[in-house]
Amino acid sequence: MQLYPPGKKELFSALLKIRPSSLLLISVVFSMISTELIVMPMSIYFHGRVTSDFFITGIVCASVVSLIVCYFLINLSGRVLAAQAKFKTLFESATDALFITDFTGKLIDINRTAYERLGYTREEMLSMSLKELDAPEAAKKVSRRIEKLQRYGHSVFESAHISKNGGIMPVEINARVMEYGGQKVIFGVARDISERKRAEKDKDTLLREIHHRVKNNMQVISSLLNIQARHIEDKQLLAIFQDCQNRIKAMALVHEELYQSNNLSRIDVKHYIGALLDGLASSLSRKPDVALTVTVDKIFFNIDTAIPCGLIITELVTNSFKHAFRKRERGEISVELRQDGGVFNLMVKDDGVGLPDGFDVENTASLGLQLVHTLAAQIGGTVEILSGRGTEARIVFEEVRSGTQAL
Repeated sequence: MQLYPPGKKELFSALLKIRPSSLLLISVVFSMISTELIVMPMSIYFHGRVTSDFFITGIVCASVVSLIVCYFLINLSGRVLAAQAKFKTLFESATDALFITDFTGKLIDINRTAYERLGYTREEMLSMSLKELDAPEAAKKVSRRIEKLQRYGHSVFESAHISKNGGIMPVEINARVMEYGGQKVIFGVARDISERKRAEKDKDTLLREIHHRVKNNMQVISSLLNIQARHIEDKQLLAIFQDCQNRIKAMALVHEELYQSNNLSRIDVKHYIGALLDGLASSLSRKPDVALTVTVDKIFFNIDTAIPCGLIITELVTNSFKHAFRKRERGEISVELRQDGGVFNLMVKDDGVGLPDGFDVENTASLGLQLVHTLAAQIGGTVEILSGRGTEARIVFEEVRSGTQAL
């Protein structure tokens, strides 16, 4: 790699290629010519002719000037060459792959790590472009990434290189626009992140296994409660067991959703609520003419928000199924979750008989509504329950930061 490649530094690059002996000769000749161009007119002006004294003085001045110029040129070129050699050594010995490309993606220069890591020779790799070097999916993004670099001057992103034998190497690219040879180019550092990707994959596998086992353990608990419930004749006690089962199923379903998801940190709320309500409807509804409608925006929650939200919906829908339609066969329960910026609005509504006269929502002995208020507080929400033509519960909340929920 040239420290001063052709471009703005053409003259200096040419000087670096001249040997010191030739540099001395050039400086002597140049100094003599320039000195005589001054001395000779002065001699003619003062004496009417070129005198020997003026001529000798010119020779001496030219020699001194040439030596000084030669000294500085040799000294400067030596420093530049030393800096160039040092830079080249660092460039070639870097453990990360270094490359320079133009804005079409054509490789201009690379270091040893770049071509040896991928199994190419320097010449083979310098005949390639980034689109040929990158794996197919990464190659599709090359043009867009170059446009971003031209706009912002710097970018860090993940990509994948393909080796000569066809292997795929995940890399992290730190690229920026720099001046090189009088033109702007892209200088990039490519770090092999294969180990990191393997570690992330192992971590994902472990987390999936944890979510799967938690879900299985909760299902075992639910099954034990179900077995125990078969021996309970007291209807009130049986209802308590069934409510516990539904709460456990709501939590187990979160872990099932995470286990099956591509993203282990985010839950597709629309899919989760749909599955949750299907389970509740099949276990609670004894009246086939009670319709359940669901309207949920495309929302993704972390586990600390999804579990309280799912339990709130479980409690409210359970209450509607149990109490709203005692005196009739038909009815409708609707569940709606909307997003407005960073705020979420949950509404559970039925067209049933409504709350009894004098019912105090704030001081109720109902465990279900007490749980709703407690769970809403965990996600920083407010609860409003209205009664008229049916019952409507509104909860306004924000997503909890992962790890900050206090159970």
